[in-house]
Amino acid sequence: MNITNIQDAIIGIYAKNFAELKQRFGFSAPLMPNISQRYFDNRVVIMGQETNTWYDNAQYPDFINCNYDEIRRLCLTDRTDVFVKKCVKKYGGMFWKFNRSLYGANILGGDIVEDGKLSHCWLNLFCIEKCRSKSDKEGRPSQNKDLAEKVMKIQKKLLYEVFEIIKPKLIVAVIGLKNDDYFINNALNAKGKCNIIPVSTTIYKPESLSEFKILDAANCLHNTTIIRAYHPTYFMGYMPREYKQQYNETLMNRIREAVTNK
Repeated sequence: MNITNIQDAIIGIYAKNFAELKQRFGFSAPLMPNISQRYFDNRVVIMGQETNTWYDNAQYPDFINCNYDEIRRLCLTDRTDVFVKKCVKKYGGMFWKFNRSLYGANILGGDIVEDGKLSHCWLNLFCIEKCRSKSDKEGRPSQNKDLAEKVMKIQKKLLYEVFEIIKPKLIVAVIGLKNDDYFINNALNAKGKCNIIPVSTTIYKPESLSEFKILDAANCLHNTTIIRAYHPTYFMGYMPREYKQQYNETLMNRIREAVTNK
């Protein structure tokens, strides 16, 4: 598949999953990745939790009436591409500080943004949200269990279908522990077929920084290195100072090792 075919396939998956989005719960437009040629140098996916007020949430057409060009405009041209070009290199949130640190430490080569696209793939566990303001916790699936359940009923295996197309070699999911069931069952499509192994037994709360081993050889992620950690807001911010450096170094070293050995 060339880049155009890959992106068209992703658009098709989103069109299928979100066809009735306008009638369901008043969600935002979904976050869709714009896959770059540089992605294929490392095949690294960085996964966050969700967006927050994703470019005027209330304004989008009904997916069921959209063709591919309209979905591309709605999700990529008007949202992902704008954010990547204007915000990624300077956005103040800890998630993007963490993303930039992987390039600053030369763990991922080149620049984080090249030719207007991310050099890695950005996905969120929850592709849609309902935030009406930055402080609207009820609109964030990561903070609202009922909302998270509704999102997963809509998304189904969306992220796994994306993984089948882009074939990542490394997934770094900075989503926290409480989202493990959604991550395993929906994103990884590995319910009951996944071992969770701490990266280190000496760091603060070892279970919080773990590798996920997919046991099913037929799963497209069977040979993918999958690392799950706290969200950067915690491990780069609120984590007790005496544990923070060791945790960060352990995570960064494991990512470096995975990229080097991929």
